[in-house]
Amino acid sequence: MKLPPRFLLIPIIAALASCAAPPVNLEGRKISRLDVVYEGAKTVDESRLRQFIEAKSGAIYSANLVDEDIRRLFYTGLVDDVQIRAEPSGDDEVTLRFNVTTPPPLGSPLGFSGNHAFSDLMLIRASGLKGVPESETDTFKAITRLEKFYQRRGYHHVSVVVRRLREQGVTTDLCFEITEGPLQ
Repeated sequence: MKLPPRFLLIPIIAALASCAAPPVNLEGRKISRLDVVYEGAKTVDESRLRQFIEAKSGAIYSANLVDEDIRRLFYTGLVDDVQIRAEPSGDDEVTLRFNVTTPPPLGSPLGFSGNHAFSDLMLIRASGLKGVPESETDTFKAITRLEKFYQRRGYHHVSVVVRRLREQGVTTDLCFEITEGPLQ
């Protein structure tokens, strides 16, 4: 079979492309469901991620709101990648799917609990530690650095205490327990 010359294929392709369904405007629709789907290892709890997502089931969909959610998730350092899929469901609803890729486990001897505003990776960097502190002085300096890190970001009532962990299944040797207090 002989194909037509290339210049004749261009109008045919353009005609076929124009037959595709036009994009659906989702703005102003009610969010019927919001799913968080992990791509790869689940190293951050879903409830922790949802703390930074303002879009909720029952809320009104806005592309700007979803863009802000993406920015917020990246800012926390809890995710390496976020892809959003918004699909119409019914006549006036939309389903959101947040596909997230979280960082691999650090395998660090340091751990954190109670930190909601900042990721473990950010706090490891802020502490200035490269591993388990070698002395009580190093531990005290790390606590001071963490408290100043929080205070510079508006958490003036933060407190940090240290606890040693040696339980089966726990990968950290030292845990910084953080009480963030209110953001001011």
